[in-house]
Amino acid sequence: GGEGNVGDNGYARLFKLEELKRINDDYEISEYISGYVVLGTDGGGMLLGYSDKTKTYFAVDACAIDENDIFYEAETFEEFFRKMDEELE
Repeated sequence: GGEGNVGDNGYARLFKLEELKRINDDYEISEYISGYVVLGTDGGGMLLGYSDKTKTYFAVDACAIDENDIFYEAETFEEFFRKMDEELE
């Protein structure tokens, strides 16, 4: 786990490996968006994660977890954070 600024505008908190199963179970991720796993949060209501289904990193609103409402989708972690930072300018 870890947390900090992402670029000039973003922020991320990545959960500890030991917490991932519990957090994904708590948010019922497999029920709402099967094939996805939550890895962290932006500290402002967005969940950050990875999709084994689409092979992309993503963000989704923690209160409206739906595959049709995915944000900042990218193939690499670096590209994902760059898109997130640019979107928040």
